[in-house]
Amino acid sequence: SIKGNVYWITGLSGAGKTSIGKLFFEKIKQEEPNTIFLDGDELRLIFNESPHSRWKVDLPYLTYIANFVIY
Repeated sequence: SIKGNVYWITGLSGAGKTSIGKLFFEKIKQEEPNTIFLDGDELRLIFNESPHSRWKVDLPYLTYIANFVIY
Protein backbone atom coordinates (compact mmCIF):
# COMPACT_ATOMS: atom_id res chain seq x y z
CA SER A 1 0.00 0.00 0.00
CA ILE A 2 1.29 3.44 -0.95
CA LYS A 3 1.22 6.02 1.81
CA GLY A 4 1.70 9.74 1.55
CA ASN A 5 1.30 12.95 3.45
CA VAL A 6 -0.56 16.16 2.75
CA TYR A 7 0.49 19.40 4.39
CA TRP A 8 -2.02 22.27 4.27
CA ILE A 9 -0.78 25.81 4.79
CA THR A 10 -3.63 28.15 5.59
CA GLY A 11 -3.82 31.85 6.28
CA LEU A 12 -5.12 35.18 5.12
CA SER A 13 -4.69 36.46 1.59
CA GLY A 14 -1.22 37.92 1.10
CA ALA A 15 0.15 36.30 4.27
CA GLY A 16 2.94 34.45 2.44
CA LYS A 17 1.44 30.96 2.19
CA THR A 18 2.88 30.32 -1.26
CA SER A 19 6.33 31.59 -0.28
CA ILE A 20 6.39 29.47 2.87
CA GLY A 21 4.96 26.51 0.96
CA LYS A 22 7.68 26.68 -1.69
CA LEU A 23 10.42 26.78 0.96
CA PHE A 24 8.78 23.89 2.81
CA PHE A 25 8.46 21.95 -0.47
CA GLU A 26 12.15 22.39 -1.29
CA LYS A 27 13.14 21.17 2.19
CA ILE A 28 10.89 18.10 2.04
CA LYS A 29 11.87 17.29 -1.55
CA GLN A 30 15.48 16.80 -0.41
CA GLU A 31 14.32 13.92 1.82
CA GLU A 32 11.37 12.69 -0.27
CA PRO A 33 12.05 13.21 -3.99
CA ASN A 34 8.57 11.98 -4.98
CA THR A 35 7.00 15.20 -3.67
CA ILE A 36 4.73 17.69 -5.43
CA PHE A 37 3.60 21.22 -4.61
CA LEU A 38 -0.03 22.21 -5.25
CA ASP A 39 -0.80 25.92 -4.98
CA GLY A 40 -4.44 27.00 -4.63
CA ASP A 41 -4.08 29.95 -7.02
CA GLU A 42 -2.56 27.71 -9.68
CA LEU A 43 -5.26 25.06 -9.22
CA ARG A 44 -7.97 27.70 -9.64
CA LEU A 45 -6.35 28.80 -12.91
CA ILE A 46 -6.16 25.19 -14.12
CA PHE A 47 -9.87 24.74 -13.41
CA ASN A 48 -10.74 28.04 -15.16
CA GLU A 49 -11.53 29.99 -12.04
CA SER A 50 -10.27 33.45 -11.22
CA PRO A 51 -7.45 33.44 -8.63
CA HIS A 52 -9.69 35.75 -6.61
CA SER A 53 -12.80 33.51 -6.59
CA ARG A 54 -11.48 31.52 -3.66
CA TRP A 55 -14.70 29.77 -2.67
CA LYS A 56 -15.47 28.04 -5.98
CA VAL A 57 -12.57 25.57 -5.66
CA ASP A 58 -13.39 24.62 -2.10
CA LEU A 59 -11.80 22.42 0.55
CA PRO A 60 -13.65 19.17 -0.30
CA TYR A 61 -12.59 19.51 -3.95
CA LEU A 62 -8.95 20.24 -3.05
CA THR A 63 -9.04 17.29 -0.62
CA TYR A 64 -10.22 15.07 -3.48
CA ILE A 65 -7.35 16.28 -5.68
CA ALA A 66 -4.78 15.72 -2.91
CA ASN A 67 -6.17 12.23 -2.26
CA PHE A 68 -6.06 11.45 -5.98
CA VAL A 69 -2.40 12.53 -6.20
CA ILE A 70 -1.37 10.43 -3.18
CA TYR A 71 -2.91 7.21 -4.47
